[in-house]
Amino acid sequence: DTADFTITVERGDEEVTLTIPRTAAVPQIEAAFNDALVVEDVFPGFARSAGLQQDDRVIRVGETEVSTRQGLQRALEALAAEEPVVSLLYLIQFAPPLQAETPPFVPAEGLALPADFPALEVWQPFQLDSFESTQDPSGDYYFAAMFTPDTPTSAANQVRDALESAGWEITSDEAAGFGTSLEFAHADDELVGFVSIDQSGLDDTLTQVLVQIQTGTTGPN
Repeated sequence: DTADFTITVERGDEEVTLTIPRTAAVPQIEAAFNDALVVEDVFPGFARSAGLQQDDRVIRVGETEVSTRQGLQRALEALAAEEPVVSLLYLIQFAPPLQAETPPFVPAEGLALPADFPALEVWQPFQLDSFESTQDPSGDYYFAAMFTPDTPTSAANQVRDALESAGWEITSDEAAGFGTSLEFAHADDELVGFVSIDQSGLDDTLTQVLVQIQTGTTGPN
């Protein structure tokens, strides 16, 4: 089912496969990794709920072997090209007459990114739903999930222009499904980032903006 994707991790002497819900064509894993794809920290989100743990080492996304951060990101982006899976049973299934309707998705309100979040002015126009940040001797990591009523194309143009105006270098700019993925870097403080901009899987009237920024030279996980 294209509503989910799987990752396989090495945990001790075992391989464990985790099934994670997808909320966008290009999903993200809410965790910080080292260069060997060993999980250094797991943040609140679908990956943690699926069972991802600290010290797990990611070795596959679906059937694709991964061993580097860039390889992991490419494997996640490749999921956007998968053909949708249609279930005949689902198409002919009727809901019970008294089935309660699923309430509409409502992003969190009243949240704001901290003042030290990188490229803060780029993300401030969007509605913040959640964020995480860690700073320790091994490096800094930042993650934010945001929404906007603008189309994915309009949001991508806005992010692209704002990053360049703020002095960030866009190192990769690619279509991902019906959305866009950008990789960017800021040499002065040795930060690299990745942002995925696509129609939300929770509400098709919204565009989801997922950004990860961290210390390093090889790109975000």
